[in-house]
Amino acid sequence: MTSLSFKWDGSDLGEIAPCIAKLDYEGTDVIGIVIKSLKTIRFRIYKYEDDIPLIADELKPIFGIAKTGRHKASIYNTKVILCKSLTSEDCTKYKSGEVNLTEVKETLGKEFFKDNLINEIRKSFVFRWILGLKANSEKTVVLTFRPTGLITSGIYRETDISLATEEKNREQTRILKYVMKDWFDNTYENVRKTLEEMIDERSTGELRDKIDKVLERFDPKYIWWAGTIARRIQDRI
Repeated sequence: MTSLSFKWDGSDLGEIAPCIAKLDYEGTDVIGIVIKSLKTIRFRIYKYEDDIPLIADELKPIFGIAKTGRHKASIYNTKVILCKSLTSEDCTKYKSGEVNLTEVKETLGKEFFKDNLINEIRKSFVFRWILGLKANSEKTVVLTFRPTGLITSGIYRETDISLATEEKNREQTRILKYVMKDWFDNTYENVRKTLEEMIDERSTGELRDKIDKVLERFDPKYIWWAGTIARRIQDRI
């Protein structure tokens, strides 16, 4: 286990139980702590269901969204997903660096959100939509308060991808009405503009090539997903 390396690239670290110095808790989340070369590495621990959360995280940079950072691993032979975590007590009232959008809005009010942050939040919702992830509510978007004072928007609850019929798929993965009202000024034109910014004038073919490379790195059985993403992009552009 001396070669344990956290690259946060979705790879499998294998059995890490001997390396965990401490398990902590933040609400319902389990926090693992590893000490490596005198550096403290913190991560949230979630039950492993499939590779979807790992793949989704690796697809984010293609669309201009910062990765959360994840690994697959085992703890006493139980498969888990590790999610990179941080704290930022020096820049926010929150103990945790990651807080879901609903909590921030209810605590600090809508006036807290400036244009650049609203744009990042829009990207998170659109990203979930083009991937076909279910339950696109405010609770599925998390804001990361970084020690530098920078606040970024990301996504979680990525384990739930719809594999239903196309009609049902659209219903399960749609951006909810209250989200459209609060974050897109109740117009799909803002959804389209956000998607265009994320695509950055690249062709669907170019995007699909990049997506294919990520999917093939995990498992070729996920290649179908690239077609789904491409169709959703074409539907909106």
